[in-house]
Amino acid sequence: MSATTREDSSRGMDDLQELLQDMRRDINKMKSGKRKKSSREIKKKWNALVKHCPSLDIRIYTDLDVDVQSEDRTEEIIAKWKYNKDDMTPPPAKRVKHSAKWKRWNWLEICSKSADSNFGFRASHNYSLDIEPVEFFFSDRISSQLLYYRISVLFGMPPALETDGYKCCWEVELKHIDGESILRLYDSKGSAAVGFSGFDGSASDDAFELINFLVSLDCLHTYHGIKAGTRA
Repeated sequence: MSATTREDSSRGMDDLQELLQDMRRDINKMKSGKRKKSSREIKKKWNALVKHCPSLDIRIYTDLDVDVQSEDRTEEIIAKWKYNKDDMTPPPAKRVKHSAKWKRWNWLEICSKSADSNFGFRASHNYSLDIEPVEFFFSDRISSQLLYYRISVLFGMPPALETDGYKCCWEVELKHIDGESILRLYDSKGSAAVGFSGFDGSASDDAFELINFLVSLDCLHTYHGIKAGTRA
């Protein structure tokens, strides 16, 4: 993280602490009944935000004191993927025989154990959307709009793909350097979704590497290393 960004983060934390202190003083000045009501309303709104807003969309603004990794791996990660276009034909040297099996997985089959850990395959497919989640799905980690924005930051504006215009309003296909494996990132009923179809092994591992990077605080804007999704 640059010195400028670190100073901005420190100043942001100071501003947040000052705001919280002001709120605490204002609440303490209230009468007992009004103070309790105000506290309940604040907790209610915060709980609603945490419940309905994907974790990264909150963390990029609240985790201001968290430094990104000292080693910027952006170029290394994105070099393995390109937008899937009809005219994108890999050079003959890259067309090699693969011994790995073909594998498919989607957002229902992967999860993370916390709001900041890496994704992996789920142990079970039995789940209920009505219970408190003990696993974080892809859509729990990042919003559809922030995902699209971060893809654009890393790879440039994606080529237009026709969607159903109902459940899906945008879709991006990235082709792996093996020339055949595809990572699909898309909107599904307002949530972020992902699917992979390709070779098991390096391509599948690279897909996990990319989606873990997309939902991390290490994914940066091109301007002074600010976290992608925030403003300078």
